[in-house]
Amino acid sequence: MDNKMDKNKKNIKQKSDVVSTLVEAGNNLPDILQFIGQLLTTAGDVITTVGQTIALEQAKQEQIQSQLEKQEQERQQKEIQIQIEEMKHQINQLQKQINVR
Repeated sequence: MDNKMDKNKKNIKQKSDVVSTLVEAGNNLPDILQFIGQLLTTAGDVITTVGQTIALEQAKQEQIQSQLEKQEQERQQKEIQIQIEEMKHQINQLQKQINVR
């Protein structure tokens, strides 16, 4: 636990060192703001990319679901067609029985 806290302190110190270095190097506030703006832009680009990836995955899942539903409908239609054919066959048999009498 102490190691994590030490690492976090080092990370915070390193991050503040970057800003301090920018200030100490003679950069002024506009340069620092530009740097922060570029960081935010990059973070925004990453978030956009993740969002687009999620949207593509969702579209893919919807397409798969649609195909599965279509296959199920086709299966049901074939089943109904088989039942119709069986009924036709039974009707023909009954007509033959009626005609024989």
